[in-house]
Amino acid sequence: MALIQNDLYLSIAAHANHMADKLQSELKNMGVSFLNESATNQIFPIFSNKMIEDLKQIARFEVWGPFDHNHSVIRFVTSWATQEKLVESFLQEVFQMLKTKNEKE
Repeated sequence: MALIQNDLYLSIAAHANHMADKLQSELKNMGVSFLNESATNQIFPIFSNKMIEDLKQIARFEVWGPFDHNHSVIRFVTSWATQEKLVESFLQEVFQMLKTKNEKE
């Protein structure tokens, strides 16, 4: 009942969706592809299998399935408890990983 009062449910859902949108937008700006566009708190980026192993060291996510021989789709889910500062920190780490990868190529 408490979730319905004062639109609390809508407020916490909006926060979760905003955090997912921030992740999706910033990852796209870094050149990351997605399985589909999402307007929910779940996003499905495509990373190389090597990058996924590196990402496992800094984040929790589900490997959704293979995209091709060298890439897989992963699923990130945000919630009412997802802190923006943690999203920003994660994005900075991904940026550095991608930058290092591109410098090696």
